[in-house]
This record gives sequence, structure tokens and C-alpha cells, in this order.
Amino acid sequence: MKKLTLVMFLTAILSGCGGSSGSGSAEVPAPPTTGGGDNGGGGSPPTTGGGSGSEGPVANPTISETPVFLDIGVHDPSVVKADDQYYVFGSHLSSARTADLTRWTRVADLVNDANPLFDTYAEEAAEGIAWTDGFVGSWAADVIQLEDGNFYFYYNHCAQAPDGNCISRSYLGVAKSASVEGPYENIQLILKSGHRDDEGPGINGETYNGNIHPNAIDPDVFFDKEGRLWMVYGSYSGGIFIMELSAETGLPLNPASYGTKLTGGNYSSIEGPFMLYNAEHDYYYLFTSYGGYDQNGGYNMRVARSRTPDGPFVDSLGQDMISAIGGYEAIAPFGNKVIGGFEFTSELGLSGNDYGYMAPGHGSAIYAEELGKYLTFFHTRFPNSGEFHEVRVHEMRFSEDGWPLIAPHRYSPLEGENIVDEEDILGIYQVINHGKDINRTVKEASYLTLDNQGNVSGAIEGTYTLENNTLTIQSSSTSYSGKALWQWHEQEALLVPAFTLVSDNGNAVWGTRMPVFDYNQAVTAIIDSLEFSAVVTSSVTLPTQGLLGATLNWNSSHPEYIATDGTVTRPTAAEGDVTVTLTVTVSLDTVTKTNTFAITVRADSGSGLLAHYAFDNSLSDSNNVFDDATGTGTVYTGSGASIAFADGVNGSAAVLDGSSGLRFPGQLITGNQYTISVWVNPAADSQFTPTFFAGIDDDSWISLVPVSWDGNTMLWSNNNGSWFDGTTNEKIPLDSWSHLAFSVNGGEVTVYIDGEAKFTSSEFPDLFTGNPGDFLFGINYFAQDALFQGQVDELRVYDKSLNGDEVFALFTAP
Repeated sequence: MKKLTLVMFLTAILSGCGGSSGSGSAEVPAPPTTGGGDNGGGGSPPTTGGGSGSEGPVANPTISETPVFLDIGVHDPSVVKADDQYYVFGSHLSSARTADLTRWTRVADLVNDANPLFDTYAEEAAEGIAWTDGFVGSWAADVIQLEDGNFYFYYNHCAQAPDGNCISRSYLGVAKSASVEGPYENIQLILKSGHRDDEGPGINGETYNGNIHPNAIDPDVFFDKEGRLWMVYGSYSGGIFIMELSAETGLPLNPASYGTKLTGGNYSSIEGPFMLYNAEHDYYYLFTSYGGYDQNGGYNMRVARSRTPDGPFVDSLGQDMISAIGGYEAIAPFGNKVIGGFEFTSELGLSGNDYGYMAPGHGSAIYAEELGKYLTFFHTRFPNSGEFHEVRVHEMRFSEDGWPLIAPHRYSPLEGENIVDEEDILGIYQVINHGKDINRTVKEASYLTLDNQGNVSGAIEGTYTLENNTLTIQSSSTSYSGKALWQWHEQEALLVPAFTLVSDNGNAVWGTRMPVFDYNQAVTAIIDSLEFSAVVTSSVTLPTQGLLGATLNWNSSHPEYIATDGTVTRPTAAEGDVTVTLTVTVSLDTVTKTNTFAITVRADSGSGLLAHYAFDNSLSDSNNVFDDATGTGTVYTGSGASIAFADGVNGSAAVLDGSSGLRFPGQLITGNQYTISVWVNPAADSQFTPTFFAGIDDDSWISLVPVSWDGNTMLWSNNNGSWFDGTTNEKIPLDSWSHLAFSVNGGEVTVYIDGEAKFTSSEFPDLFTGNPGDFLFGINYFAQDALFQGQVDELRVYDKSLNGDEVFALFTAP
């Protein structure tokens, strides 16, 4: 519905944008001048996404080189700056550092004796560990440098229920070190919670009650504007509390008090507090995370503010956060929601991948003086990626009336003034309305257009104003205010205008401008993005919808071999290979264009054997279907490297010495039914070194690795962040021949070692249907992974799924 609505309102915005209803060859009139794109010329969008450019009223910022992101996983990251580095400390004694905010280096991880943050955490935190029934662990830590120059590490953990969940019997202590990277020496415990009946009252003299008293975890220690030291803490249980500490010792001023309650209680799903002071607006901002931190738990970040660090804190509706108590529906209306789960979808016609987060939260923030910017650091999971998580850094702006706003894209360094002027702002945007709910699924993007008459259409209908990067949108019922800024769009690899707003109800609204500016550009982009394998053996994906709601209609010269829904029926061996011409007609409003694609449907040989590289003193395909393989050298795109041969399991074998892999031409895999069979004799163990590797790009690949992250031989895959771990629970030996095979039938996959099935699953990804790939041996896309050392022999590729008996036959008769 939202796409159909867009078609109607764009007709009014881009008046005159039309064309022939036939082949699309008629010239399309240009839309009204709006300062973006190429005014309907149909060429590629500008690299900056349009706008006034360097010749407009204000020069746009630039980016000198494509940012390099080396990401890291630290759950519950708390940021501190030391020695010109930004450090984050989190749960599980995990820590990392970065100098440029894009490339991270691991400092420490996991609670064990080898962790460098403590000589031995179990000894330093022994009193707390005894309090939590001997359970050794570490939750969200916080580090701050006090006036004596030492760094103070606030450690904490809880006891666990039989189901593994944290209970409110917890401890919170402090240790110190002259170095931010430790080792830290314990000072003392400063807080306990969860006192049992036979242990007397809690620290405040009352019988401990988890509904009203705090859980002693999740600390954040900070200085207020007067130099007083405070700690805000708590998770679920009795809520979020704040207590004053000694600025000299870092210990509580009143050890017989839990401090002042700020929000939550009755085990409300509120945790991870962080306090930030902004001198310009003279407010203290209390950030918390609502919901559960797991993939589908609805984790999201909220903010409220106060003139004093101990409250009361209110949101933009003036609601006192002390009233945020109860279940999800009861607490959701409280606090300004600054980020939750979302996804910007990369539709057909856009060059990038989908971009989104799931369960982002437990954040912290800092003012980066050298940048003149506020930055927020948080962990996030990702759509369809399970519990895998990483740290993200986003710029944070403030609205004119002093509310924090998180920018839509992750931080990247830009050069020049970041000014979005009245021409830059015009165009079509993907927008996310984060709402106020605790969303367990992503908020999906819709469309919005800002035109040169000050009108807003699409997801929001109304008017807008822009002045000095301050963007205000007014609909009939709601006002949105915030900031516009240029940002690096990582997925599209270009600079784009974006905006981050807060509604008068307290929910965040994000927008990122799309790289197409009118229908003509959109249709051209859709056609340019269509790509098919030159040779297929199974059905192809023929999309029927594209960017901005465009429709795609297909015609086939031989529907008996490739139907208009993409179904492939292979010719017989007697008929031979057949070339089919597919014609697509792309229509968006009155713009229509066509294009053709020639695809060869490979004949069914009966045996299913597609390629056989026997490596008998050559790199040729003995099945005479594909061209010769080639030595890659040290990069997978290379060719022509010399490959030696030696005795193998059947005749000779190729010898790889770790300085080259093999690259196979053509499309070995074109569908979702295939089998790979190969003999390998590894001479060295190196984690993630591949044998057979096939991929589309850095985020879409399969790799048959002798040694994976679990120390075992594994069929490993990444499908745009959705990881597949086909572990065999054993590792093939060094200096010995092993037969490896995996057979794919739709989502079903079986992995074999020496003819025996070692792993089966029904969730294997389909990467190659309709997607041309790279097919390699001994090398992959990633320079950090060592190349294969050893021998390879008898690589066979089948365009059908072999059964167990057929695979066993390949093992017994190589």
C-alpha cells in the first residue's frame, strides 16, 4: 500500500515525468528543478546523491576515501577516552579500543585467568563471587578516570536461576589501575542486593524486596557539572537508582543507602542506565534500555532529562519517569524512544544490501572534543542473524529544544562543513518511524518526498521548513523537529542527505535520501541491477516488483525451457543446451523501458556431472564443459600463477604451497541443487582457511573449511549476516587424504567426510539462484585468512543432489 501511495503523490511532485507506454524509447520530460539528480536524463545518480554539489549555495562535505570498518563485539559497551583512544568496556570482561571510531582492536574478552584486565578476576572479585553462590561472571562494566589519574573499574555480576537468567542477588565493586587497560586491583565491594531471609536486612536496614529495591548491576559513574561524582545503576527489579560517590575514592558517600530511585520497579524491563550532561542545553540526560536484549526481545533505547542528576526525569510529554513501571505496554509510553529495531530495505534498483538493527541498546555516549560532536556507542544485533552482535557508533545531534537525536547511519569521518541546504534536502527518502512501542520485529522503511514548494508527501503528509540544518515537519496532527546532515551511506557507498527527528510524542523518525531522484532514474536503475547467470540448470528468480513500486513483466522466447515465472525445464541430452531470450518490461507510472537477457539452459546429462577437475598434470575440466582453472596468486581475483603437481589419490594432484589458490571459470553452481566432491590433503592447520569456496560478495558465501571457529571441519556460510554453521564435530587430519563432500537439495544439505554423513540441516541458504558467483579453492575473499597448503584432487561438481550411496561411491572409487 505504501508503494502504491508513493506512485500517486510522486505524480504530483514530479509533474511532467512521463514517457511512452511502449518501449520506453521516447524522451521523458524533466521534472521541475529541484536541485537533485540529473533532471531526468536517465544517467547514473551523482556520487553524492544529488543536491547542490560544490556549485550550489553551499559546498557539500566530502569523504576522502571509503571508510574501512573493522567491527568488534562488546556487549553493553561503556565508553571512556584515554591516551587518544576510545575504549569500550562491557559484559564478560570484554573491551576494545579505536582511534578513528571505525576500526576496532580487541583488548580483552571472556572471564578467565588469561584476561589482561585483572591478574585473576576470580581472586579480585572473590567476595562478590561468593555472594552470587560461586558463579563466576561479569556484567556491564564501567570505567572512569578520577582526579588522582587512576582508572576505576566498576565490576558487577549476579547469581543465576536454574534457567540461566540473572536474578537480583548481585554485587557491585570497584577496582583501580594506573592504566586503562589494567591490570585492575580490587578496592572493595560497594553494593550488594538480593539479601536472603537468614542474612538480615539489605544495606538500607529494610528486608530486601526485589520489587522495590535495586539490582546491583549495570553501573555508570559520571561527574556532574559541579564536579560531584555519581553512579546511576540498576536492572529490572526495583528500578534504576542513583547514588552519590566520593570524587576522591570512588566509593559511596552513604554506604547505608541505595540512593534515589529514578524510574522502573516491579521488575519492569528497564536497564542499562547511562547519564550524559549537555552544557549547551544544561540538562542531564538519562538513557535506559527497554525490553529484552536478545534478538526478538524488543531492546530499544529511551531518554529523559532533568536539570539535576538525581531527577526528577521527564520525557518530551512532560511525563515523570518515576511512573514508568509495569509490563511492556505500561512502560512503552514513557521516555523518548531514540532507537529500536529497524530495517532500510534495499529494493531492486538500489545497489546495496538491506541495512538494519535488531535489539540495539545498552548504550553510552561521549562528547568528542576533537570532532566537536556527540557520539553514542551501543551494541546491536541484526535482522535474521540470531544473537550475533557488534558495537556501533553513531553521531548524536540535539534538537533546538534540547532532545538527543541519533543519526540514521553509523559514524564516518567527513571533510568540510556538514550543511544541508534548501537544494540538498529535496528528494525521495526512505524513512523509519521508530514509534513508542517495544518492537520485537523491525520497523520497516516507507517513502517520503520533500519537494521544492515546502511540501511533504508519503509516509507523512504536510509541510516542512529547513534553516541552518534544523528541519521541522508539520503534519495535521504531529510536529517533528530535528536536524538534517550529510552521512556516509555504507550500503550504497555514497554520501547522502539524511535527517533525524523527534516527534512531539517523543518518538524518533529517521530519513535517508535515495540515490534515484525521479521515475526515469528509478527504472534505469532497476534494469541496470538485473543480472543473471549466463548458464543455468535450475529455476531463476524473475522479480516482479522494484524500486518505488515499479512493476516488471517478463516474456520468454522459449517458455518451455524458462517460463515467465522463472521455472526452468532442462532440455534432454539429445536436445542439447538451449539459449533462451528473456525480455523484461519495467513500468513506473508512465515511464516504461525494456531490456533483454540471453540465458543458456544446460541440457540434462543424466549423470548430473557438470565439471570434473582431475588435476592430472593440468587444470582442465575433463568433462569438457568448462575452461581451465587458473592459479590465483595471493588474491582471489588473480590469475596465471604457476601450480605444481604430485602423486594424488587417482593419478596426480594439484599442490598448493600457501601462495596461491585456484579459480574456476564459468558458473559451477547456478541453482539450489548441487553436490561438491573433493579430495584434500592439508599440510597445515589454519582457522578459516578454505578448501572449496564459492561466493557472491563479502556478505554472501559458502566455505568448506578444514578448521572453523569450533576447531572442527565445517561447511560455513554467511548470507548477508545470517550465519550457517554446518559443523561435522571432527577435524580432518593433516598429511593424509580425506574425501569431503556436501550435497544440496533446496534448503536441505548433508556434509560428508570419507563417505559418511556428518551433518544435516534443512536451513542451508540459496545464494546462487540468479546470482553469478566466484568459485575458488584454497583462497577466499578475506585477506586475513591464510591460503590452503597441501594437495587437492578429483574435484567434481554435480548439478543435482547426490544421495549417500552415490557419495560413498565417490569415496570408495576416487
